[in-house]
Amino acid sequence: MNRESIIPVLTEHVKKLPYKIMMMATDWAQRDLKRPHGVDFYLLMQCLSGEGHIIHHNKTINITPNDIFLWTPTVPQYYYNDGDQDWVVNWITFEAGSIPLPIQEGFFITHCFPTSLGLTSFHAMKQLLMDESISGQIRASSVLYALLCEMNIYDNQLDDTHQGFELADVTGYMKQNINKHITLQHLSQLFNVSQSYLCRLFKRQFRVTPIQYFIHYKMNTAKALLILNPDEKICRIAELCGYDDPVYFSKVFKKYVHKTPSDYRKNNIM
Repeated sequence: MNRESIIPVLTEHVKKLPYKIMMMATDWAQRDLKRPHGVDFYLLMQCLSGEGHIIHHNKTINITPNDIFLWTPTVPQYYYNDGDQDWVVNWITFEAGSIPLPIQEGFFITHCFPTSLGLTSFHAMKQLLMDESISGQIRASSVLYALLCEMNIYDNQLDDTHQGFELADVTGYMKQNINKHITLQHLSQLFNVSQSYLCRLFKRQFRVTPIQYFIHYKMNTAKALLILNPDEKICRIAELCGYDDPVYFSKVFKKYVHKTPSDYRKNNIM
């Protein structure tokens, strides 16, 4: 076991990065820990071997090799080894302005994350940080962000596969029916899933509900139509986007775009 820990030097330039790695360790024999107030940073861990348990909101979560999980700052942390074998992990602490993961109650986990992807990412970050250069820290920051994105993508794929349909089928249906009024109940019945499950999928992947996603798509389409068709009447564009009432369309457009359709067209005409 080649256990290593790294504490990069945070210069003023590095502190401006969107993802600032504070500390990391590889092949770490994890001991039992109780942190009622958590830590000041995000903590990302991947189990390499052995097994452990995490207590989160009075719920026990079993950790096995390849599971990868994340705590947000100051969230209580309770975890301990399970059995006689060492619980070995890679871990990294970092600061971030935003996280591309659907974190609820300060904790995220995806089970059976691809071993090679996790190990490759941690190895790459370790080598870049050991370089002790600003460029190395910038690249390590980008590797960390890419890893978090892959965790999100992998977790969404597991969820979609479990239900037997692709979320792209739902968004594709919306795009093909942009001129219609679609309800959550209609989508739920059409794709044979519960409304709550469909909302959960959309919030995990897009951070919005299905209907909010549909409205965003309508507004983006309206923006394109306003620019590409400068002579088209706004009432016609409203109709193409599924709004019979142009006044209501203008109200929704201003809410999402922060400008009236006329002002948006005037400011962005090509």
